[in-house]
Amino acid sequence: MYYVILYAVSYGVILGIMLVGKVTVEDILSTVGLWMLGVILSDAMVLLVCYILGKAMKNHRMQIRQPFYYWLQILVIPVGTVLNLRLVVYYAIQTNAVSGWLLADVILLVVSNILFLLLENRLERARELSAQNKELEQQLKYEESRQKIILDNYRRQRSLTHDFNSHLYVIEGLVKQKKYQEAEKYLNNLAQTTALDLEVIHTGNAVADTILNRYCQKAGKMGVLIDFDLGYGRHFPCPEEELAVILSNILQNALTAAKETTKKQIHVRMTQRTGKLMFSVRNTSKQPSGKQEKTDLVHGYGLENVKRLAEKNGGQFAASYQDGWFQTTIIFELNRLEQDRCNMEQQGRN
Repeated sequence: MYYVILYAVSYGVILGIMLVGKVTVEDILSTVGLWMLGVILSDAMVLLVCYILGKAMKNHRMQIRQPFYYWLQILVIPVGTVLNLRLVVYYAIQTNAVSGWLLADVILLVVSNILFLLLENRLERARELSAQNKELEQQLKYEESRQKIILDNYRRQRSLTHDFNSHLYVIEGLVKQKKYQEAEKYLNNLAQTTALDLEVIHTGNAVADTILNRYCQKAGKMGVLIDFDLGYGRHFPCPEEELAVILSNILQNALTAAKETTKKQIHVRMTQRTGKLMFSVRNTSKQPSGKQEKTDLVHGYGLENVKRLAEKNGGQFAASYQDGWFQTTIIFELNRLEQDRCNMEQQGRN
């Protein structure tokens, strides 16, 4: 199909010259200057079409939608050159004369456009490298943050283990003195203080465990009841840094909304079924503005990044509000390898 389009453009230019100038193929071939102008115009059109198709296919492959002004600033000079060449060819046909200076001017014009397109490609490549560098910097910051969280959790666990014997001695002393109420009160206080610092969620995915445990602790400190139904969680069809953004944004959104309500509840669910991974967070929430459309819930709750990353990784995103509950759901398609891993994990649990 690609070659058919190029051949159609090449022969279409010659046909256009014949129709506009009212000349035949023999007239074009018999005049060297006119033939050269026709070849230059034809090749310039083919080059322009190749450039546009190449850009469009690359953007489609990378799932990038470029705005109108992007194409305008790239194509304004090449399109202007092609239109200028058409006028030159028309003038040459009408006057039946082509000078060497005119040919040289046309050739230099085409060469300058080729150099312009090459320069634009280099600039675009530089912009892509700059964007990749920024993404790598963000990944590095995320990794540093992740390692800090893991290290803090490890130190906290060591501290709890170190203090455990001391707590046992205190409880033992209270029991020996038959101060059972004081011992029970001490145990209750100890349970409330340490429960917030324990790692209670273990999905098998280090990133998911870190994020879920962190928000579990935050919810406890803010008086928000949060429960988990995690039937699957080890393998996610997206990079770790993007998984962290997805989980953090959804849970932060849920926590922010739930703490402003009376019930203060969050339900987190993760399941795998028929080759699909579903992650859902349902939380109590105040009634959104009456003027807010259903599709605007994403913007209103700051979940645009989640929606973008979910769709980038082939997932589906949905957000809805009903009867005091706000729900965010993401569904990912699992590939064959991920499905096999998931099935093996579920069989192991059974």
